[in-house]
Amino acid sequence: HVMLYLPEALAETAVITAAAEAGVGVYPAAPYFMTQPSPPAVLLGFSGLSEPEIADGVIRLGDVMAKLLAS
Repeated sequence: HVMLYLPEALAETAVITAAAEAGVGVYPAAPYFMTQPSPPAVLLGFSGLSEPEIADGVIRLGDVMAKLLAS
């Protein structure tokens, strides 16, 4: 797993929802903290994925985050 810390302007739930709509599974990091993480964060899991699938997911996640930051 990799923890991805998000820009302060992005909410964890917004990233998770938009990523899922783009076919990318990311998971909330908040349950693994005693208090709300600052900055917000999501977990990326790579188990069972090929390198091309990981690369595609990272690109799609980047696109999702860029769109959220632009709105």
